[in-house]
Amino acid sequence: MCEIPEKLIELLRQYYKAYKPQVWLLEGQAEGEKYSEKNLENVLKQAVQKAGIKKPVSLHWLQHSYATHLLEGGRI
Repeated sequence: MCEIPEKLIELLRQYYKAYKPQVWLLEGQAEGEKYSEKNLENVLKQAVQKAGIKKPVSLHWLQHSYATHLLEGGRI
């Protein structure tokens, strides 16, 4: 089983208290609508640019990298 970092849990708690999502944890602009994959890609793209990362990054790559990190760390 993989553990969620305590810092992420705290950030999610703050988000939940501020936005009070009704259906999805990360809701889109319309209530009850999930946050789209396209919007998540845009957020990731902006974060990559702000961080000055030059390599191509995608949500799939990020998911794979995190899973590899957990596997190598003996967490899964």
